[in-house]
Amino acid sequence: MKKTFIYSAIFCFLILIQSCKKESPVEQQVVNQVINATVGAGQTYSFSPASSGTLSVSQQALHYNISEVQAAKDNGNVSSYKYTPAAGYTGADEVALTLMNTYITSSSGGCNGGNQNNYSSTTKTLYIIKINVTN
Repeated sequence: MKKTFIYSAIFCFLILIQSCKKESPVEQQVVNQVINATVGAGQTYSFSPASSGTLSVSQQALHYNISEVQAAKDNGNVSSYKYTPAAGYTGADEVALTLMNTYITSSSGGCNGGNQNNYSSTTKTLYIIKINVTN
C-alpha cells in the first residue's frame, strides 16, 4: 500500500513538472543573401534592406571613398548603406552587411496561472554585396 502511494505521488509530480515546462526562445535564424551590383566610377551605390532592424558593416569594402551605414530617416525604421568607390578605382569590390531583427512573441497559460510570457527570437541576415566598379 505504501509503495502504491509513493508511485502515485511520483507520477503526479512528473505530470506537474511537464505541464509547467517553460518554453525556450526560438534559436537565432541566419539568412544569407548575395547581391551583385554595378556602379560607375565616382558614382554612389545605395542599398536598403526590405525589413527594419539594426544594419551594420561586418566586413568593410577595400576600395572605397565612402562605405557606411546611414541611420533611418523618413522611411520608417530602415537603415541604408552607401558606397562610393575610391577615386580612379575600377574593378571588383565587396562588402558584407549584417541586419539583426529581434521579434517578441507572447504566449499564455501553463503554471503561471494564465499569465502572459514574452519570448524573443532573432533573425540575422547577412548581405554580401559584390560590387563591380566600371568606367
